[in-house]
Amino acid sequence: MKNISKKFGNHAALDNINLSISSGEIHGLAGANGSGKSTLLNILFGNPMIRNTGGYSGEILIHGKKANIHSPKISSEYGIGMIHQEFALIPAMSVYENITLSKEKTYLLTEKIFGRTFSLIDK
Repeated sequence: MKNISKKFGNHAALDNINLSISSGEIHGLAGANGSGKSTLLNILFGNPMIRNTGGYSGEILIHGKKANIHSPKISSEYGIGMIHQEFALIPAMSVYENITLSKEKTYLLTEKIFGRTFSLIDK
């Protein structure tokens, strides 16, 4: 993520944020309430709420190429998934799509990182 900025009205939720994550890495994002963690992840996840509130500026690059992630479905095609703190449905998706969003890729990633045992436990 390169120079990501997001405003809600006159409030700057994010101001030129840069984040680089390599394949296979696991990261945590910590900060105070209202510091922009969820906003940043919602941008990466393609949450429609971001677009519906004026969008954002900056770029998302995947393997060095600009990615136009404007929906959770597109983010899942890049292997990006999001586990919400509180259960939330994506209104533009069907019930089935909400339930299965990133499921297959999550299992494959779990197996790749932790091994087959954890993958079976997750299922």
